[in-house]
Amino acid sequence: MDFSEMVDHQVTLSGVAYNALGSAVVADPDGEWLVYVDGLESWDDGDYGKKVEVTGLMVREAIAPQAEEKDGRHTHGAKGKAMVIRDATWQLLD
Repeated sequence: MDFSEMVDHQVTLSGVAYNALGSAVVADPDGEWLVYVDGLESWDDGDYGKKVEVTGLMVREAIAPQAEEKDGRHTHGAKGKAMVIRDATWQLLD
């Protein structure tokens, strides 16, 4: 899914509630996309894997320090930016 036209707009996404390292995400059931849910460390056990609708401000931002190469060594971090929903509200669809 191309999220470029959604950046800096209020959006509502429907997907599945999963957990990523350090954040909850809403994801396409087929694994085509995922979006981080800002401020939510993880979904509750009872919500994980269920269909969810998330509404908030879509932004593109770094979710971890940028990985760098210094003196031939790679630092820990992530490359690039990810899609994030800020000020999110959500409801289960199941």
